[in-house]
Amino acid sequence: DVLTDEAMRFIERHQREPFFCYLAFNTPHSPFQVPDKYFDRFTAKGLDATLASVYGMVANIDDNVGRVLGQLDALRLRDDTIVMFLSDNGPAGDRYNAGMRGRKSTVHEGGVRVPFFIRWPARLQPRKVDRVAAHIDVLPTLVDLLGVAAPEGTPIDGRSLRPLLEGDASGW
Repeated sequence: DVLTDEAMRFIERHQREPFFCYLAFNTPHSPFQVPDKYFDRFTAKGLDATLASVYGMVANIDDNVGRVLGQLDALRLRDDTIVMFLSDNGPAGDRYNAGMRGRKSTVHEGGVRVPFFIRWPARLQPRKVDRVAAHIDVLPTLVDLLGVAAPEGTPIDGRSLRPLLEGDASGW
């Protein structure tokens, strides 16, 4: 909640100029602590304390992402703001993983497949991309979408996802 509050203050201060806001939630992760309203919601469903905390953290992330998106709407920044939502790995423990094999620290799909959503209403139409991509593709994609020069001096790994985001999977 504190990270979201600060991100929202940053967006408010920079709403009249181009800005980059990197909001990296540190949950769901140990220590397994979450406000009671989230914890109680999942213990009421019969989950143990660890799972109730983890799922409570996920619900808290959902609420906080909603707060940021709501602010972008209120400030009329929605259409011209790129929003990316992604994670870094599958779950660390035994819990819901959509039937995928593996978890964090494995090479199996359940350990490496994560959500990755990109929203830019003014430029991108909603679509599902079914090609394999990775975090190393984020920088080349942003550079390409924004039409800015890539930083000099350091090789950039990865590949722009722009063709996929625009519906062209040929040659991928």
